[in-house]
Amino acid sequence: MSKLISSIKQAVEASGLKSGMTVSFHHHLRNGDYVLNTRTMKFHYPDCDNVKTISDTVRENYHGRRGDLVDRGYVPCGGCKP
Repeated sequence: MSKLISSIKQAVEASGLKSGMTVSFHHHLRNGDYVLNTRTMKFHYPDCDNVKTISDTVRENYHGRRGDLVDRGYVPCGGCKP
């Protein structure tokens, strides 16, 4: 059985959502929640294995738009591909 659904409408129907319920999206689907390495100028998802190796002196938590990071010269991590 595939977990992939081809449309938002199908996802809503499959989830059993009812009127008045709240939907929350994982940080991978929002514009934000990255960890920066200010030395290498790379950004990562918080759960990326590479984040564990970033020294506190060059690590920065970031909440904002991905495009703004790219505009500032940051590049996405090749491992987690944010």
